[in-house]
Amino acid sequence: MSTDKYKCDVVFIGHYEDDGRDEAIKLLIDNGIDLKLYGTEWDKSKYYDFFRDRLSEIKPVYNDYNLALNSTKIALVFLSKLNNDTYTRRCFEIPATKTMMMAEYSDDLNTMFSEGKEADYFKTKEELLGKVQYYLAHQDTLTEVSENGYQRLLRDGHEIRNRVKEVISTYEK
Repeated sequence: MSTDKYKCDVVFIGHYEDDGRDEAIKLLIDNGIDLKLYGTEWDKSKYYDFFRDRLSEIKPVYNDYNLALNSTKIALVFLSKLNNDTYTRRCFEIPATKTMMMAEYSDDLNTMFSEGKEADYFKTKEELLGKVQYYLAHQDTLTEVSENGYQRLLRDGHEIRNRVKEVISTYEK
């Protein structure tokens, strides 16, 4: 399948949650960022009509998840407040595709991927916008951060094969 269907500068693949993620995404779109949005429950957002009008239908990308990640420059991570997340599996899946991860800041994430070197983080929607604009205007830096994130993922053993070996080892003990 062609990546053209998913090609964009920024993507968010995930569920809607009433934690301000919709406002951050709207701010990006309002500022001309080429963004695609996939996931569930977005019809609950007060900006649903805005998103649908500008982005078309919002639906999950189950089978094309990796393809969608590989078709973008920056993938966003919003941490679930309902689950008290400090990181998610996406924080490993995104660097595995050599796509730059732009995530809500958490101490846990910052110890896994160094801020501004292997991924980047934001604390406010305005900071998110500024960083996205910076990286899109500085492709060499964006590529370097993406590659560094990938190398860190491999170096620290966060790749799926490493996790399977860890599970088997734990089971055997």
